[in-house]
Amino acid sequence: MAATLKSIAAQAGVDVSVVSRVLNNKPKARVSDARRRQIKEIAQKLGYVPNGSAQVIRTGRFGCAALVQSGHQFRSYTPSNLLNGLHEELEAKDMHLLITRLPEDGYNDESELPKVFRTLMADGMIVNYNHHIPKNVLSLVKESSMPAVWLNTKRDTKAVYADCVKGGFEATSRLIELKHTRIAFIDIYFNDLQAGAHYSVLDRYIGYKHAMESAGLEPFNATPKHNIQERMSDQIEYFKAILTRPQRPTAFLLYWANAAAPLLTAARELGLSIPSDLSIITFASESATDQGLCVSAYIEPENEMGRSAVHLLNRLLEDKAAEIPSRVLDFYYQDLGTAARCERI
Repeated sequence: MAATLKSIAAQAGVDVSVVSRVLNNKPKARVSDARRRQIKEIAQKLGYVPNGSAQVIRTGRFGCAALVQSGHQFRSYTPSNLLNGLHEELEAKDMHLLITRLPEDGYNDESELPKVFRTLMADGMIVNYNHHIPKNVLSLVKESSMPAVWLNTKRDTKAVYADCVKGGFEATSRLIELKHTRIAFIDIYFNDLQAGAHYSVLDRYIGYKHAMESAGLEPFNATPKHNIQERMSDQIEYFKAILTRPQRPTAFLLYWANAAAPLLTAARELGLSIPSDLSIITFASESATDQGLCVSAYIEPENEMGRSAVHLLNRLLEDKAAEIPSRVLDFYYQDLGTAARCERI
């Protein structure tokens, strides 16, 4: 026989309402810690499982947030630290995460939409579309009855994203403080040259350019105008060409850490030492710090981004019409010894 609130209350010698308040984690429940532990131990011993349907009817909430993603591998970015942040903050609020994806090429009728858009089953959504966002996705999110928070997308309201202009400025200023005057910025992703690219592509360069010009230095955007992202050998040769030019850069600011390996290889093949001959700073994923990051980096605060998205969503659940300002997060610096004082003239 399934355990009920009544059977738990009988064993604990308390009223059913007390058991209900304890098992539903009511913050204002006037129950001693000892009694609270006793009730939870009895519930666990009896194998009590809360009735989710009853909770929905009672509270009007599913205790669920939907993470809406793209079926295209490059349009959504979901590193482990970001997911951990989402889960940790949801669990702290006694909620859980549902992950779904939207059709990329439109849809003919509602039956082709994910169930979360056809049936009431989540309280709100966290939209994880970062760039090249299809118009049908924008329409679905706008027309949905669920409140939505945008993840890693630059918007004035209802979004959480990292301040890439500030990050680019701070990273470049760090190299300038180390007496570098010939600092190159590079992004080896060819797709980032296309319309609809992620906001960070332009913003990091804007921050870099502003720092260079503020110091009276000439910006050098070394981003290739042709596709070298497919083959490592092409990337190495491209970096070697830059490093053998007259008045070569003494430092690089990399848009993303994927450019570090070909740059380090090119430097080694040319007999350049890091950081005495060449300094390198990159932007990188927080998850990369546990996966062999090998150059100094400005780290994207992915865990904080996930937590902040849930916090913002819960504010919207309290007031769905609110135009809540977006949360803008700072990068943090991890020094791995690849940026040093420039001794070259």
